[in-house]
Amino acid sequence: MKPGIKIPAPFGQDWRERTKRRGLRQGRFSKKNVIDSRECVLQALHTTHEALRAVESLVEQCDKQELIEARAAKKQRKNKAAKSSEGPEPPTSITKALRDENRAEAFKWLDSIHAEWDGLCKMGVLDHNYTRKQLR
Repeated sequence: MKPGIKIPAPFGQDWRERTKRRGLRQGRFSKKNVIDSRECVLQALHTTHEALRAVESLVEQCDKQELIEARAAKKQRKNKAAKSSEGPEPPTSITKALRDENRAEAFKWLDSIHAEWDGLCKMGVLDHNYTRKQLR
């Protein structure tokens, strides 16, 4: 709290209960009453400050949750759009591709594998006709 800030005089049901619990009476300006009243005001300010921090934390949490949900929804829409435009989902392994129930589709995958293999050989990535002894 900034020094010199003016705080309105406390009032209301909560204030009356606090002063009653401490045995204070309004309108009496003894040193004890002033000190206890100051303590009550500081306690009330602290409670209010803590409540505000809790509310701010909840609001921040809600904002983060909304952002997380928005990102997840966007990702789902993107994945759904990508899947719908691709057609059938590709197989996850060579074995699944070659054992496809649709034989024509399996042969297309086999031709694709051969083309890839031949391309790697032509580029010099793969080389053939070596014995085990030559490779060691």
